[in-house]
Amino acid sequence: MTRLVVLGALISVSITSRLFAEYADNQRHIYPDLYTAVVRSVFQAFCIICIALTLAILLIHLYGARFRGPHFSNINRLCSTLNIIMGLMMLSMGICSALWEDKLRRTPAVVNKGYYSYRERYLFGEPTYGHPGAAAAAAAFGFLAAILYFIEACTRPTLDTETRHIPISNRNYVNTTETPINYQPQQYYPAKYPITTSTHERIIPVETTINRPSY
Repeated sequence: MTRLVVLGALISVSITSRLFAEYADNQRHIYPDLYTAVVRSVFQAFCIICIALTLAILLIHLYGARFRGPHFSNINRLCSTLNIIMGLMMLSMGICSALWEDKLRRTPAVVNKGYYSYRERYLFGEPTYGHPGAAAAAAAFGFLAAILYFIEACTRPTLDTETRHIPISNRNYVNTTETPINYQPQQYYPAKYPITTSTHERIIPVETTINRPSY
């Protein structure tokens, strides 16, 4: 879900007009310290980074790297931190994109150049389209992605409850139920069987003698 929202933000910011953004920056009518052309480039970079990190977290889930014993909590905290960082990134870009759209709509020179028109326009000697509302759509996707990232970061710590490492193999296990194929029966078998207590302490009893019937 989050990847689709970030992808929608990337598509929205990609169809915005770079030339209209640069033209609005040159006018400096409102928000003179907001460079919308820079916001456009940074927003695209942040979307690509968020998609890459989200896919990396998905691969961690698929391959089960988070469930390998004591590393579970550490990797889980790392994923929560990445979600918070990505949420802040998308939130900041959502705010900047909202101001970007407001700057385009409230700059008279941009409006006179045909920003609200869907026809082809020429700015700085290059053809372009206004695409009104594309920056606002990118802002909406950015806010929604930030909310989803924050929700995931808040709910992820609940996965740490009652986690237990289950070893893949236990070399200390002694199987006394199966009989080997080349079993040579004898009457007495001295053996030592390790005992594991509830506190995972190994206790090796004294040597005992096991009486087994002869075949």
